[in-house]
Amino acid sequence: MEKSVLDSPNYEPQYVSPWPTAFKYGLIGAFATIILTMGSYLLGFMDPAAQMEGGFNMGKIVKSMSIAVIGYILYTMIYFLAIKSYRDQLGGFITFGKGFKVAFFSVLFKALFVTIFLFIFYQFIASDFLPNMLETMEEMLSESGQSDDQLEMTMSIYNFMYRPFFFALMTGIGTIFGGALLSLLAAAIGQKEATA
Repeated sequence: MEKSVLDSPNYEPQYVSPWPTAFKYGLIGAFATIILTMGSYLLGFMDPAAQMEGGFNMGKIVKSMSIAVIGYILYTMIYFLAIKSYRDQLGGFITFGKGFKVAFFSVLFKALFVTIFLFIFYQFIASDFLPNMLETMEEMLSESGQSDDQLEMTMSIYNFMYRPFFFALMTGIGTIFGGALLSLLAAAIGQKEATA
């Protein structure tokens, strides 16, 4: 039986837009963030006073690092799945560059959705979270021996940074930078180039 051109390892279909795949997996990534954020809030993990109580200790550091590592693994898997999905649409092969592109586009959509969600979250759902955090930080700074002028200057900066819109926006920007690194990792894992 004569082989079709589709069976050739060098076959690549006509241009397939990465945007629908990126949108889908960006939405999945944002949904994961929403679940993690709401879960943390409902379980009481977002109480600034409780987090600061007793100062810093190894248990808190290990717990924070563990949560961060789980998040990195989860999001890398989501970006890898975006690459795999797009790779399948391209006939089973994808270059590192195209893999990174679809993963990074997923990051951009995720960052947009997460920024919108976090603004709503901090403005309406957990409206006491940022004020409580500011109050806790002010107490810590007062106990550290800062003068009234130093305390006032430091708190004026924090008061600006810890507004719902600005805080959500900075988190969204951080998502883009962190997601770019995870996209590089996912692209390295997911690339599969055709061989002659």
